[in-house]
Amino acid sequence: MGFDDLYQSKKKYRKYDHRYSDQNYSYNKNILWVSIFKKILNNPKLRVIIIVVILLVIIILITLISLLFPFVAKIFDYISTHGLEGSINYIIDFLNKIWRGTQ
Repeated sequence: MGFDDLYQSKKKYRKYDHRYSDQNYSYNKNILWVSIFKKILNNPKLRVIIIVVILLVIIILITLISLLFPFVAKIFDYISTHGLEGSINYIIDFLNKIWRGTQ
């Protein structure tokens, strides 16, 4: 580097900028999800299908909870009357009957 380079303009345009080379490219997973989400929002048919599927899943979950609520209430009632040890003994006896089979 000589004295000629000192007086030259420092705002020269580069032919090749190293910041944008392929070696420095990093893959960001969040950009993929954002692009998929934008595609879903821009497609009205796909939006309707997704909303219907979400509503069906919610309805199925509510139905299962309402059907299993009496069963869960009976289990808690049995545990409160017989205690945890009595419940475990009942389960062990039941599993032993299954293991031995009908004799």
